[in-house]
Amino acid sequence: MIASAVKAAGLTTLLFGTVIGGNYYYVQDDWKKNHALVKETITLLEKDAKVQKILGKSLARKGSIQGTLEPDKTWASAAFIVYGSEGEAKAHILAEAKESCDSDEFPVKETAHPSSTFGHIINIFNPAFSNKSTFSWKITSLHVKFDEVSNYPLIHDKLRSHKEMRELKEIELSPETTLELEIKPLSYKDKIQKRKAERSKNIMWRMLTVGGACLVIGGIGYLIGRKYFKILPVANSVFFGSTLQSLKYDPVIQREIGIPMNFLQNVKGRTDSKYTKGNAEFTVYGPKGYGKIFAQGDFDANKLTWKYTKLALMKGDKEYSMLKD
Repeated sequence: MIASAVKAAGLTTLLFGTVIGGNYYYVQDDWKKNHALVKETITLLEKDAKVQKILGKSLARKGSIQGTLEPDKTWASAAFIVYGSEGEAKAHILAEAKESCDSDEFPVKETAHPSSTFGHIINIFNPAFSNKSTFSWKITSLHVKFDEVSNYPLIHDKLRSHKEMRELKEIELSPETTLELEIKPLSYKDKIQKRKAERSKNIMWRMLTVGGACLVIGGIGYLIGRKYFKILPVANSVFFGSTLQSLKYDPVIQREIGIPMNFLQNVKGRTDSKYTKGNAEFTVYGPKGYGKIFAQGDFDANKLTWKYTKLALMKGDKEYSMLKD
């Protein structure tokens, strides 16, 4: 009774911990995606004529936020994909923060801190946990990578500050930039192929994610099943080893199979989680031929031996019982 209660409590704790951990990750990830710095970056990018030319005018974020962007840190180093009607690129930002600062140098007010189930539980025992500081941010570096080679800066200490870029209505294209952008536009067929490739890539990542999750869940289920639902394989078990040892000296085996006796590796059977019951089915062979062994038994804790309820050799059409009275 107590053992069953302990098992149930352990399983409940595992499931509860998985749900709480998943909720915490989801809340943190959603907070990053909707952080004021991310929204500010997109707003600044939409001002630049080169970005508009390559990506389009209406931009949005895609995917998760990479790098460091966490509550209670006064610095950030993050990267994420931005896309528009014409294409996509990767934005990289460096930023620093001050607590409760009203200066124009730190114009971005931080998004409210995430509140997960884990946070609520911690707050019950430690009310100070939820009293987090509120920061104001400024971007110290902002650049865009349209491909693996190019690196287009918008905010840099030798170019312009965050405040200066905020005050600009639009950054116009320079003659040099115009020449760089005079490339042949994609045909309708090329655009369709590009979209198909992007969809295939997204589907592949989703399949990998779902497959990985299924493997993890399946692995956990297998371990729980092995522990609590009596599905332990018999190979390499004490029951199987004891059965082999007793067969070596059995007169039926010596007469029908011969010595030395060997066995094939395709052993079938199960033992329970406490190794007190077992059954096995396997093939043995020797100088006189081969046959199939059927064994089933219980462990006698008083005598410290296995008591077989079935122990038989099937050779051809004949079955030989090896149970001892």
